[in-house]
Amino acid sequence: MSKHLHIFTITLKNRSRYIKAMEQRIEGAEKKQRKMMSFLARAMQSPSFLYQLLKQRDTRVKELEDEATERGRDPIVISEDNVIHIA
Repeated sequence: MSKHLHIFTITLKNRSRYIKAMEQRIEGAEKKQRKMMSFLARAMQSPSFLYQLLKQRDTRVKELEDEATERGRDPIVISEDNVIHIA
């Protein structure tokens, strides 16, 4: 096999791997989007669904706060964007 043909073959294989990796990333992004749409549809159809999620989050925050207090750690704070932070 000539040197140029060998380099060309390697280049094609690398491009093929790159394209396959990009396809996998796109599929992953599409899957996340489908899950988000499913979640939003469920939330719109059932207001109690959102209530349950918020209740679960509040329960989990309370558990984390209690655990932090028992261990003498800093309190947990929920920011305006609903992200849990340890103060």
